[in-house]
This record gives sequence, structure tokens and C-alpha cells, in this order.
Amino acid sequence: MSTPVADDARANLGTFLIGNLADAVLFGVTTVQTYNYLMSRSSDSIMLGILLSLCWIIDTLQLSFFSHLTYSYAVTDVGDFAALGKILWCFPAIIFLTGLSDFIVRSLFCYRIWKLSERNAALAVALCFNSITVFALNCGLVAKTTSIQTIDAFRSKTLSGLIYAGLVDCLCGNILIAMSLYIILKKHLRAASNSRTTFVVRTLIAYSVETGATTSICALICLVTYAAMTHNSIYIALYSVLSKVSLNALLATLNARRGLRANDELRGEGIISVAGSVAKLLSGKVNTDRRCGRDIQVTVQTTVDQLVDGEPLPKTSMLQYPGGDSSLTETVE
Repeated sequence: MSTPVADDARANLGTFLIGNLADAVLFGVTTVQTYNYLMSRSSDSIMLGILLSLCWIIDTLQLSFFSHLTYSYAVTDVGDFAALGKILWCFPAIIFLTGLSDFIVRSLFCYRIWKLSERNAALAVALCFNSITVFALNCGLVAKTTSIQTIDAFRSKTLSGLIYAGLVDCLCGNILIAMSLYIILKKHLRAASNSRTTFVVRTLIAYSVETGATTSICALICLVTYAAMTHNSIYIALYSVLSKVSLNALLATLNARRGLRANDELRGEGIISVAGSVAKLLSGKVNTDRRCGRDIQVTVQTTVDQLVDGEPLPKTSMLQYPGGDSSLTETVE
């Protein structure tokens, strides 16, 4: 016979199963992305590799705890509807690990935006403050979770305030990160002086908008389901995948650099025409010296690498002909 308690318990069990499956799928994607990054991280700092590896370890632990939670509800306590509404010991651990991974990823995004914005202190402080606030609210939720006995307690006034504040802050932070990257890269796009750099900047803008939209939509859905669906725990399943979505967005951006460089090498247009234009400017005729073309290609490729690696686009680029003669050096705005 169906009862309200049994119906709520089945709804909770279903959301945990779906959340566990989604968590496992995203963990597989994270593993592949992390492996690809570590195998081709080129000139990135060792610290970045360590932090991303730490995020992978945290996600592994989080998935293990979530799987234990789901197994306990679906197998160990099967048929015991009262047990399906209780808080297990791994519940606070899942919340903490999710928040910790999200905090590391946000910090890395803040650092890359700080570099791209030519070390804009005000923007960096705003992003860091948002990241710290989200993590602090997450830690507060963990502390409160250790003292409650049932899942229904998440609807209490105290916990509701922490959850609403954390999700809204998370959503605002995701939007702020995406908007910051979009505006900064738009400025670099206006400063780009050749088609190759323009191609890279436009691609980076597309990545920024897509990843920012994905993380923001995920946080928004989690917020809406918590507010609207009061009789099930689907928001818990969505919250558990938030950090994995953000981590995969960061890893996808980092791993895309190799593809951007490969595409850039195939896009050879603009090199000879730029070389010819500078030669005309200096001597009144086209200089077809291959060494000249290589010098200009190195300059253009350096600009591309700086943008892809998160460095600001230089305001001027020096194009120098072989021989070191200062009369053959021209600054291109």
C-alpha cells in the first residue's frame, strides 16, 4: 500500500540513483580530461598540474562516498522507508568535498582572469571574495549537516538560508567569471592585428561563453529544484555534480589549447602577406626572404600562445628582419 512516507522515500531513492549515475559519467569524463592534460601540459607550472590532480583525487573520494550513500539506501536499507530519510555519516563529507573542489576550480579561473586582465586588482578581489564566500557558506552547511538526523531537515529555516545563499552566490560567481572572460577577450579581439590571432580569440570567446553558460545553468536548475520541488531531493543530486561540471569546463579549456595551436599552424594565411606589407613599407618592394617570413611567424605564434595560455595580448608586437639592424625593426600596433 502506498503512503506519503513511502512515496517520498522512493522519490529520494530515485534521485540518488540518477545523481550517482550522472556523477559517475562526469567522473569518467574528468578522468580522461585530466589524463590528457597531464600528458600534454607543455609549459604549464607544476603547481597547476598538482592542483588539477588534487581536484581529480577529491572527485574520486566524492564519487566513492556518493556510491556508498546510494548503496546504503538502495541495498542495505531496502524496504526500510524510514531509513531512506536519514542522514548518513558520508553526507557531510560529500558536501565538503564538492565545495572544496569547486573552490579550487574557481581559484584557478580567478588566477587566469587576473593574468588576462593585465592584473586588474579590483576584478581579482571581487572574484576571490565570491569564491571565498561560496566556500565559507559550504563549510557552514557542512557544520549544520553534522547535527541533523533527516533529509527533511534541509528544509528548516537555518539550512534553507545557507543553501539559498550558497546557490545564489555560486550562480552569481559563474556569471561573473563568464562575463569577465567575455569582456576581456573582446578587448583582445579589437587589439588583434591579424587573422590568426583573431581566430584564436574568437574561439576562446566561444569556449568562455559555452562553459560559463553550462555551469550557470546547472547552478540555476539546482536552485530552482530546491525552491520548487519540496517533496524530493533532486537538488542534492544536482549539487553533487556542480563541481564536476566546473572542473570539466576548466579542463576542456586547457586541453583545447593543443587543438588551437594545431589549427593555427594549419592556418598559414596572413604570414606572407604581412611580411610583404612590412617589406613594402621599409623598402618600397616585396621582400620574399624566407627568413623574414619565419621571423614574423614566430612573432605571430608567440602572440597566439600567450592568449591560449592565459597571458594578456601585448599592446605592440616587434617585427624584426634578420641581421639585427635597428633600421629594419618596425612596431606594428
